[in-house]
Amino acid sequence: MSLLKIVFMSINFALIDLVTGGKHCTASNHHLSCVYDVADGQPLAVEKGDIRTLDLSGTSITDLERDYISDYANVVEINLSNCGIRSVGNGSFSDLYKLIKLNLSDNLMTTFNVDSFRDVNPLNVLVLSNNLLISLDSFSLDKFPKLDTLDLTEKSVGTEIDPYHQLRQENIISTLEEVSKHKEHL
Repeated sequence: MSLLKIVFMSINFALIDLVTGGKHCTASNHHLSCVYDVADGQPLAVEKGDIRTLDLSGTSITDLERDYISDYANVVEINLSNCGIRSVGNGSFSDLYKLIKLNLSDNLMTTFNVDSFRDVNPLNVLVLSNNLLISLDSFSLDKFPKLDTLDLTEKSVGTEIDPYHQLRQENIISTLEEVSKHKEHL
């Protein structure tokens, strides 16, 4: 078996764990590296739909809009931590039907836009830690029926209102605990 390693330069973002048809690609520091069997005669073609994990952490994205990531239809995990995100547009994640883990930690968001998701989605893990969240007024578990983990740790310095206040008022934290207990019994 002869393996060929190809390194692509000047990628605008980092991709991790692209595995498709005997090809395995990893990336770091804006370099995409792919290893595949040249004996199979198939050319290396990396399509956005092949990507399962998308790591955009540390990139500069002030306002995340729908068209920025909507083409990654098969992505299951996205890391958008430490990007300077202030807002997430309506429908930004609505085309990502397989997304189960989303990390939006260490950004500058003051609110969480539930309209960035479609009505019901498969999200299991949502990380919003270390943001400037003031309230989660629009947060509803109905939109996140499979949510196991909602991380709101590490309130940012300068946040005058407790980001957990609205959650406590609506008992969402206790509801999440009940959902987790219920899942353990299934």
